[in-house]
Amino acid sequence: MRHSSYEMLFPPGEPDQGARERAYKFAREHGCKIDNSSEQKFIWFYREN
Repeated sequence: MRHSSYEMLFPPGEPDQGARERAYKFAREHGCKIDNSSEQKFIWFYREN
């Protein structure tokens, strides 16, 4: 998702540590991992096979 969408779900968005903690908690609860590309301003939530 774009950083702008991430900001709506996990305010105040990147690079806030609190937002990151909430995102990682969400990912963990749903069996996902996160990849954050600051250069592309994109964050991926994904499941490994």
